[in-house]
Amino acid sequence: MGPFGIYEDGFETQAFSCGQRSCGSACLHAPRRKETACLLSEQDARNKNSSSNAAGKALFLPAGEKEEGTLMYETLEALSRESRNRIMARLKQTLAVVPPPLALELPDIVKPDPAWGGKDDPLSLLRVSMMRMKGDLTELEGADAIPWHVSKILEAEGAPMEVAIGSDEGLRSLPWDEAGLSVIDPSGIASESAGVSRALCAVAETGSVVFCSGSANPTTVNFMVKYHFAVIRREQIVPSFEDLWGIIRPRYMEGDRMRAVNIISGPSATADVEATLTVGAHGPCRFELLLIDGQF
Repeated sequence: MGPFGIYEDGFETQAFSCGQRSCGSACLHAPRRKETACLLSEQDARNKNSSSNAAGKALFLPAGEKEEGTLMYETLEALSRESRNRIMARLKQTLAVVPPPLALELPDIVKPDPAWGGKDDPLSLLRVSMMRMKGDLTELEGADAIPWHVSKILEAEGAPMEVAIGSDEGLRSLPWDEAGLSVIDPSGIASESAGVSRALCAVAETGSVVFCSGSANPTTVNFMVKYHFAVIRREQIVPSFEDLWGIIRPRYMEGDRMRAVNIISGPSATADVEATLTVGAHGPCRFELLLIDGQF
């Protein structure tokens, strides 16, 4: 018997009693022959109409009348519609229990701007932040002083007198040879090499220096050398990271879609081994920001 109390064709059926003593062999609640299909269970039939002979005739018909348009088919359709309507009514009643519309609205309040530090004197904040990150900051009068300063540092460290520079024409045109330095391609970087690259800006809030990758200033110069010198102009200091994204976003939208943006804060350092700080373990052991005045 199926979910609606239907007996399939070809199966033997056994009569069942509706519980009424007056019912006999002619009881409409029992199958009358092998081909008869019972549409309702005993309880459903009793609830629908236990006293109406007409209702019984409508509910129990030969199996051959289970075709669309027959009385039995229409009765089943009516019962299905009634059940469906009851289910939909319950769903609507449940879904109707929602918070009032006003409770879903955000309060109309004025949110204050975050208190960003360093807007008044970003250079002083940058100096303190870089010192905290073990980085160095040196102010130079102009770009021509860069080779001489780098030469002095490398000579004091006993490092090779050579610097790796990308295709940046401004950096390559400086008087490196006069300062006793040779310029090498970034592909020739060795373990003791020094590198000079141009930075996009410096963030005073964190002491971070930002680089955009490209052939002029490749990422290898930032991470593969032992001594890294970054060059920026004084007006390229920004107070916070919010100002940084305000610089990068317009460049990206205008088509300058750099592959990577490197944000470097101080030299390479790690304390993975026994919580002992080791500088230069995975990159430069010295990181210095060279700050110059004027255009470059």
